[in-house]
Amino acid sequence: MKGISMNSRLSLFVINGLLGTSVLLSYIWGVYSAEDPMALWGKMPEAYITYITGSMFIAALGYIIYTLYIAFGRDIINSDNSFYQFNLTYIIILASASVWMPLTVLYVDTSSLFYWIL
Repeated sequence: MKGISMNSRLSLFVINGLLGTSVLLSYIWGVYSAEDPMALWGKMPEAYITYITGSMFIAALGYIIYTLYIAFGRDIINSDNSFYQFNLTYIIILASASVWMPLTVLYVDTSSLFYWIL
């Protein structure tokens, strides 16, 4: 922990707070704005949806544990420069996740090849 400033750690939590909220809000928006929310599941059998939804919460818990481990784990990252790379990775992943649901809703509602490609 000696090689990494508290600002670098704080930036990771700010990134996760802002973009993580964006991801959650995009999912809420997607479910409530889709013409047919069940169409977002594609051809997934309804019996599986409960299990998949439950696994999403387990995955979110794993994400939180991993993020805390990266931020405070001993000797994981030894410089602010390395931490910058992790922050950049988080930004890319969370920004992509934030637009995934809106683009999926647009595709399901319009069947536009443009949204499928995006």
